[in-house]
Amino acid sequence: MPSKSTKQHKFMEAAAHNSAFAKKAGIGQGVAKEFVAADKGAKPAGMGGGMVKKPAGKGDIGNKK
Repeated sequence: MPSKSTKQHKFMEAAAHNSAFAKKAGIGQGVAKEFVAADKGAKPAGMGGGMVKKPAGKGDIGNKK
């Protein structure tokens, strides 16, 4: 599952790279690593993506035929 905000992304990055921080925050380091992996390739929140990757298909505004 990709991060919903830049703040959440940064939090998960910190937890994924620092086991002491992950333990203190009460989150599994493996879970944090899954979030970081899901964020790769997704648009950052400040660039109109909200860290959410949308599949192309029917219903897209630019896909009118």
